[in-house]
Amino acid sequence: MELSVLIEPLDVGYVEVVGSKRLSNGDATEVDKNEQINLIARPVDSEQWQFDRWGNDLQGNFAAETLVMDSPKKIRAFFVPPIPNPNFYGVTVNGQPVRNLIIGVENGSIEISPAPGPGEYPFREGTIVSLTPRPDEGFKLSDWDLDCDGSGPCVLSINDHKEVIVSFEIITPSLTVAAQPAAGGSTNPAGITEYDYGNRVSVTAQPSSGYLFTGFSGDCSESGSCSVLMDQHRSVQPFSTGNRLPHRHRLRFPHQHQSQPQRSSITS
Repeated sequence: MELSVLIEPLDVGYVEVVGSKRLSNGDATEVDKNEQINLIARPVDSEQWQFDRWGNDLQGNFAAETLVMDSPKKIRAFFVPPIPNPNFYGVTVNGQPVRNLIIGVENGSIEISPAPGPGEYPFREGTIVSLTPRPDEGFKLSDWDLDCDGSGPCVLSINDHKEVIVSFEIITPSLTVAAQPAAGGSTNPAGITEYDYGNRVSVTAQPSSGYLFTGFSGDCSESGSCSVLMDQHRSVQPFSTGNRLPHRHRLRFPHQHQSQPQRSSITS
């Protein structure tokens, strides 16, 4: 689906497709059908122009909007001269005044765009400020609060002082260990278990009477011990063969999960 952009007056602003590209007057881009895209209208020079409203296939007067591409779309962004003698406002993130492009918070940071101006109140009235979460390795965005919400970048339209709370949480990848037939033996851990990111987990297998343990497969290839680093979802398959039956029985693992994850803190 084609998205095309018009700017009025010509060349005084552009439309940013969040996470993708910048579109100026007359530009067009291809977007997957039914994709939901986030748009921000920005002036080229915020001293001379500010966003006023949308037109054509997108309506509203907030610079940050969401558009569903259920058909080809043409949008128009209108800009006007800024408010005479504008007010200036401040933004705080987790109690810290925004003074720089990067604000460090627990387990991550927040990237600020555009760059704040000087002084205690660095943002001119009418400015559109983007806050992009940057979690540390092993963490993910947990929640926004106060003047931000949602599960991705936060966009603020500066018309007053803004206060933002953000939190990050540790990623908990799951480890799947299971065997078929059940009579072939037991494992520890068994089933689906979640662990904190970065933990290392030992997997052991105990064959039942009449079976011989022959090794691991999946995210472990050892024939003896198995130690798994939980930096992503993992799956381990210990297997055995029968040694007193007419033909061999091999422990195999189903492709689908058969139990619900349970949180565990057992590591080694």
